[in-house]
Amino acid sequence: MISFLIPYYGNDSCRKAAFEFVRDGLKEDWPSEEHLSGGSFRHSSSNSRAECRNRLATLAKGDVFVFVDADTYVPFAQIKDGVEVARHFGWSLPYETYYSLTAESTERFLNNDDKSLDFEFEFPGPDPIDRPPAVGGCIIVTRDAFETVNGYDDGFVGWGFEDRAFAASLWTLVHSLMVRVPGYVYHLWHPAVRFEQPNLQRSRERWAAYQAAVGAPEKMRALVSRH
Repeated sequence: MISFLIPYYGNDSCRKAAFEFVRDGLKEDWPSEEHLSGGSFRHSSSNSRAECRNRLATLAKGDVFVFVDADTYVPFAQIKDGVEVARHFGWSLPYETYYSLTAESTERFLNNDDKSLDFEFEFPGPDPIDRPPAVGGCIIVTRDAFETVNGYDDGFVGWGFEDRAFAASLWTLVHSLMVRVPGYVYHLWHPAVRFEQPNLQRSRERWAAYQAAVGAPEKMRALVSRH
């Protein structure tokens, strides 16, 4: 079984519309699989994405977890291929390119069945300032791989950098190849709050420890054992 896990703690109409579009689309494309969504508890005041993903994973019954952000559209074929890759390698990223749509393009996207239309982008990545190869939005892992790295580090309070730490731990402890499926994902527009969240700098510093442990299994095992 495949478990689709969506962290969601929306507080405005844009996020709610994006979440419902993503959730309902996945349920339509994968009606026989498991679909779970929700927010965090322990860090409920700051909506910890890491904690939320871990909590959903404890509820999941599948042998493969597809973590999808509530504001991210991933084409069906890419998820399908990504699941097969993950079953072989332990994990995969079902896209090569991450696009962030403008508000106007998001409205057109949500209300048009033709996803091949040209859209305007705010920037070609998840972050206009700090733009490494994207590892957020959607990542697919087997249950075994998730348990090998002890899940997400919920010491990342709020959001930001927890996805990079997770990918770094998988790269070091599961399979040292970042296997990407050809294609794109679209980030659906909503009011930006990332740079207003108070834990970002602390998360950036926490990520530095993972960055330093990439390719060093013993160091990485010590980090993930503290989750």
